[in-house]
Amino acid sequence: VRKFAQIDGTVIDIELTAFQIEWQGQAAVQVIVREITDRVRQEQALRSSEERYRGLVEDASEAIFRLGPDGQILSANPASTRMTGWSEEELLAMDFRTIVHPDDLARGQETVRATLAGTRGKAVFRLFRKDGSIAYVDTTTVPERQNGQVAAVFGIGRDISATRAANDRLAERERLLSAVLDQLPVGVVVSDRNGKIIRSNAVADQIWAGHRTYTALATKEYRGWRADTGQRLQQQDWASARALLHGEVTDRELLDIEAFDGTRKTILNSAAPLRDAEGKIEGVVIVNQDVTEQRETMREREALAVRLRQVIVSANDGICTVDPDGQLTLVNPAAAAMLGYDEAEMIGRDFHTLVHAEDVADGHSVRDVMRLREARPLFSTRFRHRSGAFFDVEVSCAPMVVEDAVIGAVIAFRDVTRRNAIERELERNRRLSSLGQLAATIAHEFNNVMMGIMPFLDVILRRAGDDDTLQPMAGHVKNALRRAKQITSEVLKFTQTSQPELRAVGLAELLQSAESELRAIAGPLVDVRIAPVADDVAAAMDRTLMLQVLSNLVANARDAMLGRGVIEIESAVASAEERSRLPQANPGEYVRISIKDYGAGIDEKIMQRMFEPLFTTKHAGGTGLGLAVVQQIMSKHDGVITTESVVGEGTTFRLYLRRCDPPAPDTTIDAQKAARQIRKVVIIEDDESVSAGLIAILTLEDVEVHAVALGRDALPAIESFEPDAVLLDRGLPDADGVDVCRAILARWPHMPIVFSTGHGSRTDLEEMLGRPNVGFLLKPYDIDTLLELLHRVVQH
Repeated sequence: VRKFAQIDGTVIDIELTAFQIEWQGQAAVQVIVREITDRVRQEQALRSSEERYRGLVEDASEAIFRLGPDGQILSANPASTRMTGWSEEELLAMDFRTIVHPDDLARGQETVRATLAGTRGKAVFRLFRKDGSIAYVDTTTVPERQNGQVAAVFGIGRDISATRAANDRLAERERLLSAVLDQLPVGVVVSDRNGKIIRSNAVADQIWAGHRTYTALATKEYRGWRADTGQRLQQQDWASARALLHGEVTDRELLDIEAFDGTRKTILNSAAPLRDAEGKIEGVVIVNQDVTEQRETMREREALAVRLRQVIVSANDGICTVDPDGQLTLVNPAAAAMLGYDEAEMIGRDFHTLVHAEDVADGHSVRDVMRLREARPLFSTRFRHRSGAFFDVEVSCAPMVVEDAVIGAVIAFRDVTRRNAIERELERNRRLSSLGQLAATIAHEFNNVMMGIMPFLDVILRRAGDDDTLQPMAGHVKNALRRAKQITSEVLKFTQTSQPELRAVGLAELLQSAESELRAIAGPLVDVRIAPVADDVAAAMDRTLMLQVLSNLVANARDAMLGRGVIEIESAVASAEERSRLPQANPGEYVRISIKDYGAGIDEKIMQRMFEPLFTTKHAGGTGLGLAVVQQIMSKHDGVITTESVVGEGTTFRLYLRRCDPPAPDTTIDAQKAARQIRKVVIIEDDESVSAGLIAILTLEDVEVHAVALGRDALPAIESFEPDAVLLDRGLPDADGVDVCRAILARWPHMPIVFSTGHGSRTDLEEMLGRPNVGFLLKPYDIDTLLELLHRVVQH
């Protein structure tokens, strides 16, 4: 190919072809010239186009490839190598199927077949990179034709791995956000700037009884009322509207709403605007919490708190609460009254200052209850009254725990001082029951023995006349018998279970009538001073038993002063303050009798035991029953005895008895003694010595006696002997004297009968002793006592 210039100067391209020939017999060269200017120009244009195409392919960011009908990779541009990590030479030696993910291979082969069939293909494939990682490729394929036939598959692939990963991350975030929203215990609703719901969680759907369709939260269909006033909300008042229009944030607004199924609910409503990067409001997020049950529970709790407060205030038991430091935070009126304080005074005090120090040291600490978190039911301790006196209480204590934290303790207590005293009395009675029975039996038998002596002694005294030797001796014997009778009398009075005969007795009259006897007991060297008392001060008492109490206490006071000193007896109506300090007293008014001496006093150890039977500090002459009898008599009077003593200064006993109206004046006239003498008596007595003694002494009084030893002989003896009176023993070998008495009274209702017994119990005799013709004598007794009682029952 050469370039020739034409005559006109135009340059053309020619193609020369030369042949060696023989021309006219000579060697020659034949030249053929063909102008190829147009072809050269076309070829140059084609080469330029190919270069531009190759440049586009080489510089393209997408993978450009060609596949043969058999799947062989025919060409691949640099982007293909960058996308897969394989070199161009490596790719040209591969079948596309070797780098396609197995799960996508079927789809890839179908795409190639469709493209070879002349159809445009589009699909996303996963390809294995050379490093083993996976690339997501968005592929478009078109058929490549030659001479009108599809000869290859031309394709372009775009790596969408990063986009796919971003989308996956976005989808994962969306999934996590949905999961979080659905797990929230509150309803969350998101709306756009137009108020349309674009998102909500399951709790919101449940609250509003909808399913992502309740656009009414931002439309006119929303129905709600303010919970505190019941005022219906207007559209401009909705929290969502305020957030969209004004950017206002609403926090925990309490509303009553009507859900779309008509259910009325109470919710806590919060709303806040959503803003874009420029700060413009593009939506609103609304948070709802259904507090219907909580609000109802709160109402119930408030009602329960009111009822509980009423119970605490009206409770008879003391109730209080303390904080973790033991400071009182609540005190009910009963607790304040028991401790002698006002409620306000006790708030803030350390609870342990009210507890006896010894009991706190023994572990009776509320702090221990809170520390161990264990309730302590019903333990006993002692509390200190405002006056300083201690009293017994029974306490229950439990920690108050809220959300696993101890916020304090609740303490309930009751005053058990009186109950403890009663229990101690019952225990004392139980312990002494067997001793009392034994003592009563011994005293009964001893009384019978003394009764076998007493009548004969009276006979001896009467027969002795003026014998200066016999009279003193018999007198000593009689004094010894009287002392023995006093001892057995105290034993029997201590062991007997009969109740005293309570009558209204004026204290002034009681002390006046007892004055001479009390002075005689005190002796000539002791001055008994009895303070005057108003005539209208009276108490319910058994006069005889109360005189015995006074006698025993005066005798004790005399002995405490070694027979020399002053005993002061004073009485009055007990004040309210005194009554409040009586642990064993029942409600009502009391009178007080005080017996004070200035003797040696009583130390604390002796005071703890001085009311025990048979306990005495006297070296001689003491039975140990005097104070025990005093306490028992006071107990049967429903009274209280207290003691105050200072060693070296003296002792004061105070007797508290139930006050009553003074007795009516006695207008009866004493009956004159019977004019006639008792001439005939039937004695029913099984003890021969007692019977013989009674016969001997009555015979001296010119009384005719008929004696029998058995109960069955009583009625025949009375019928045949026709006595003026009957002297009846309580215990007979064949019958109870009570039954014999009933049989006699059934036959002769007005027959005078005197029970003669060595046992002090009158429990089952009360019915008969209420009759004026029935009397009672405790053995031993002298002839004068017997005759006086016989005359009294005969005079009825």
